[in-house]
Amino acid sequence: FTTSTEPVMEVQIQTVKVPDAHAARNKILENRDEIISMANTQDPALIDLGGGARDIDVRILDGRMGRMLITHLAIDTKDAMGANTVNRMAEYVAPFIEKLTGGKVYMRVVNNYAIRRLARARAVFNKEALGGEDVVDGMLYGYDCAYHDPHRATGHNKGTLNGITAVVLATGNDTRAVECSCHAYAARDGQYRALPVWEKNSDGDLVGTLELPVPVGMVGGMSHAHPTAKAALKILGVKSSRELGEVLAAVGLAQKVAAE
Repeated sequence: FTTSTEPVMEVQIQTVKVPDAHAARNKILENRDEIISMANTQDPALIDLGGGARDIDVRILDGRMGRMLITHLAIDTKDAMGANTVNRMAEYVAPFIEKLTGGKVYMRVVNNYAIRRLARARAVFNKEALGGEDVVDGMLYGYDCAYHDPHRATGHNKGTLNGITAVVLATGNDTRAVECSCHAYAARDGQYRALPVWEKNSDGDLVGTLELPVPVGMVGGMSHAHPTAKAALKILGVKSSRELGEVLAAVGLAQKVAAE
């Protein structure tokens, strides 16, 4: 069973040398609607498809070079991965953000940590098919270690990504973007942990769930241009980038239970 969120990607706009960071953050948020309208002029085709810039968030970070503002512009990229589109939008609104803040914009780049673009999978594996309840318990002990120990979690997630990366590559998507995003998501609470979650239900069967970011697309780039990628998408029978993300989550869960 799979579900997914809307295909929303973010772009980050870094502003430095800001005289008053908190006041500048408020100015950006006060001009939210204008910034979104400006961004949406950069891809009329995406707007016609029902996508486009949706929201803004602004963070204040204290770095080694001083205080900086990081503006996150959230864009529904529909069936595209969307890196080129979101970067173009960021380039266009950057001068306006400089004017609002009195600072200097440097980075204007897609955020590969795609926490707004998630896919989820859930499955129940019959205990007898796995070899009995003792096998289920053994898998749960292994998962317990992987959840609490980054040394085991690294291999645990590597096994999950074995299947995911293969599908990402076959469909002409960016393996590094997906892998980096998944690894960052595994450490979202401050410790690197296992991505798949294993539990046992009242019948003693193994229940697996997996949630992960899926910055992938079906239009534009290699997915649209390369004949092998087009053939792979046709074989999968997916009709949207959300469905492709859900396939990735399902494959990751199946791959990991097989590896166990």
